[in-house]
Amino acid sequence: MAGAVEQREHSAGSLRLSVVPHASKGELGPFVRGVIDAREATVLTDGLPAYAHLESAGVDHRPEVQGDPARAAEILPWIHKVLTIMRNRRNLDLSPADQKDRSESVSASRRRATARR
Repeated sequence: MAGAVEQREHSAGSLRLSVVPHASKGELGPFVRGVIDAREATVLTDGLPAYAHLESAGVDHRPEVQGDPARAAEILPWIHKVLTIMRNRRNLDLSPADQKDRSESVSASRRRATARR
């Protein structure tokens, strides 16, 4: 899952989410460039190497390496809140492979339930 939240002075603004197969430059780069205005935006990231190319693409990129996962809420509070709510409320595992496994499991459960009727 890739996400971008507009950070206002004391609140969040627009939210953009997309399912991406991998946390790679090839997946995250187009997502970021597609949801921002590179002339005006400052992009804050967790320092993942997949974002390193943003500066060379003309984006004001300010990475901050997370290090300890507990710092996620501190350095990127709005997207951390969004993804936490999604995981908790929908019980989502954001890995595409796990989503496929879950989908296949749900389909198999439905087939078994239909067969018992």
